Amino acid sequence: MEKVICVWLGNATSKETLFRDYLAFKYDEDENASSQFGSETGLDYYDEDFMESWWDDNLDLSFIDSRKNGLLDAKHFNQELIEHLKDIDFTKFNFISFLYGEKSNNAKLFNYKSERIKSTHLKLVFKKAYSQKCS
Repeated sequence: MEKVICVWLGNATSKETLFRDYLAFKYDEDENASSQFGSETGLDYYDEDFMESWWDDNLDLSFIDSRKNGLLDAKHFNQELIEHLKDIDFTKFNFISFLYGEKSNNAKLFNYKSERIKSTHLKLVFKKAYSQKCS
């Protein structure tokens, strides 16, 4: 099964604001869902069940490295992710979000480009497609 992971770094005013206002879906009168994250990334729709986000006042590589093994499908990208993040200046960021995709959910992530981001406080820092054998 072909899968993909996209990783963003961002800055939120607080942990509560990140989860309650930025990442949470809001529904209009027609039951259409949207989130500020979705608007800023240019992702009209994504399956939030395949998203994980971490917030920390002092977000840095050691914080991410200490938690990386708990990520879904970690063995397929962890080493490469940590290596890639070594050159990041974390002083501008306090959260990291991981969004997974496969053809049945979040299929748009396979063609996702960082140019779609409409925000100055959000940055796509890693994207990798990988294969996972079905068991």
